[in-house]
Amino acid sequence: MYSAICNAFQVLFFLIWALSCKESDATGSYKNKRALPAAVEAAPVGDDATAGDDANDEAVPAGAAGSLAEQAQAILSKNCARCHGATNPQGNFAIIDNVPAMLASGRYIVAGNPEASLIFTKLAPFGNMPPVGPLASGDVSIIKQWIQSLQSNQVVALRDTQILDVIQKDIQSSVAAADQNQVRYFSLHVPNNVGVAEADLEIMRKAFFKVINSLSRSPVIVKPVPVDAKKLVYRLKLDEMGIPIAVFESVMADFYPGPSKPATSSRT
Repeated sequence: MYSAICNAFQVLFFLIWALSCKESDATGSYKNKRALPAAVEAAPVGDDATAGDDANDEAVPAGAAGSLAEQAQAILSKNCARCHGATNPQGNFAIIDNVPAMLASGRYIVAGNPEASLIFTKLAPFGNMPPVGPLASGDVSIIKQWIQSLQSNQVVALRDTQILDVIQKDIQSSVAAADQNQVRYFSLHVPNNVGVAEADLEIMRKAFFKVINSLSRSPVIVKPVPVDAKKLVYRLKLDEMGIPIAVFESVMADFYPGPSKPATSSRT
């Protein structure tokens, strides 16, 4: 039982990430579930968005079908995904087709600021990408305008001490003393702090609920309880999941090794 639960917890956070970014299509392959945050709005493309003579591929012309975002992502997919997509990652960069992940990185896309966004500054003539030759000037312009059109989320970062205060208040006011040893808390404050959009946080919540119920040995559905107004911190009871405390603590010790606890004398 320990091995099964250990393996399940090992994939817990990977599954939350994966389910928040992708969905399976009818053929069993994967595609982006949300290519863009809700704040993105289409903007008109200027006259300089026509194909240049130096293009290594046919540029996406101004007025082409689709929003500015769709045009920009089509350019990136056509010219960059072969080396920086999930199937063929190079240079430790494999998220060119995952806009929320690039935004969350704070490096690859900085909303509203193309000059601070690596996917723009790495393009020729500023950088040396793509290696087969520079994009058409119109394509570069579309990517620049798209990044400029993105709106950064107003993030209220939560410190670890604030999360601990929320947990302490909840366990003191909402959990019976006899049940406190069974209670554990899970938090989504880290993705919140890096600017993950609310729609993506909601997908993470649903993924978290699904994974918790896949781990549960209970015949009834386990419903994590939100304990804060933003629904970033959730309470669970191990006995409601059918997981012994000792097993859970052993798994957590494997994943989050900390300082050795001083030995306690046994009672006689």
